[in-house]
Amino acid sequence: MEKVNLLQGFDGPGWSIWSAAENRTPVFSLGEKAGITADRFEHYGKLCYTARNLMPGETYAFTVAYTHDAGMAMKVCIGAVLTWYAAEGEGDNMISRHYAENIRENATDETVTGQLSFVCEAPKDVAKPFVYRPLHAETLHIELFLKNCKSGSVTFSNLSLTVTTPVPHRKVKVVTTWFNHTANTERTLAKSMERLLLTADKAGREKPDIVIFPETMIDRGLDLGTGRYMKIPCEYTEKMAHKAREYNCYMLFSLHEEGEEGFYYNTAILMDRHGEIVGKYRKTHLSMEEAEMGLTAGNALPVFETDFGKIGILICWDLYFAAPAAILAQKGAEIICVSTAGDAHIQTYARAADNGVYVAIAGYGRNEHATIPPSRIIDPNGNVMCAVEDDMGIACATIDLDKMISRYWLSVGDGYGECKNIYQNEMRLDLYAESLKGI
Repeated sequence: MEKVNLLQGFDGPGWSIWSAAENRTPVFSLGEKAGITADRFEHYGKLCYTARNLMPGETYAFTVAYTHDAGMAMKVCIGAVLTWYAAEGEGDNMISRHYAENIRENATDETVTGQLSFVCEAPKDVAKPFVYRPLHAETLHIELFLKNCKSGSVTFSNLSLTVTTPVPHRKVKVVTTWFNHTANTERTLAKSMERLLLTADKAGREKPDIVIFPETMIDRGLDLGTGRYMKIPCEYTEKMAHKAREYNCYMLFSLHEEGEEGFYYNTAILMDRHGEIVGKYRKTHLSMEEAEMGLTAGNALPVFETDFGKIGILICWDLYFAAPAAILAQKGAEIICVSTAGDAHIQTYARAADNGVYVAIAGYGRNEHATIPPSRIIDPNGNVMCAVEDDMGIACATIDLDKMISRYWLSVGDGYGECKNIYQNEMRLDLYAESLKGI
């Protein structure tokens, strides 16, 4: 059955324009396509349309194509905001507001093209502070905007809102681990490997999607000198690959790597369910001690695509800095996995809450001021989902990557804003880059 577009074209009735103030009004155009042009940073304008008589609980898909001048910061300058209302009007009828996702498709020296999209179930039975009735979405207000642009224009086209099938939620079982490295009384590499593999067995019996191990646990506490550095692949990676295949899960662990030309790195390895190495992250922030030991810092913050979603990886000291986690979240990471030797407990909560993402930490240290065990999984609001502090212990949590974690009045006014959606679209990346020039 052909899907019915519930929206009028830009040349149809129902469209209106909005600007923040008379002296901040950009130039608008409405026709077969719609456009907004600004010639100063202060200009801020929207093209607005309201779709009514929608069905609570129904799933809707919104899309609009765009073309904008090259050099404009997409998330900062251009986007679409969709607001659900319980009925026509404002005030306590507002339920939630969301930015549409930007899918960049093509870029030239002059223009950038792409699509803004949003798929969501019309909210129903929503409880809202100070409103003594459940709210059911009947109206969707659409705003296409241009702001914070020193000079440039955007053209919108191919607008649609259709009923679609519900999107299945991706539920991911994550297992984290904790070790007491002093329990390796033999202080041998063979014993360390045995302990790691036994813990992998324990974790595997939980039928996880991914298991995370602490930082360089294979040689932790062992006096090996340069013998700690391993080329990849090696015996350790082969044994972990066997466990990944046996339990049909991803494995994330780290080691001291001997890399190209004999340089040494603190490296995290991501293995897929077939035991193949599908990702490698070299620790980018080295402690002074590590640098003096001869380690070389990594120079990239990659995000890895798995069969359940996108993950970013950090190692220990990386977590003490806000920027790496923020960059991973901006690049699409849905879970940030941290292999660590310490317990940066405040930072673990902050990185989750700062970016609206899940953070899973595997460690072996313990902060004496922390009340929660050091290996923990944290939700986007900074709440601990599970934790463990037993030698060779595990903790597991099932994460729903498609569940909207929202807060009341989070930027949006008298409604709910989804944490990750708001943070990623309102972070001033343009400002930070400009401010750091010349430092």
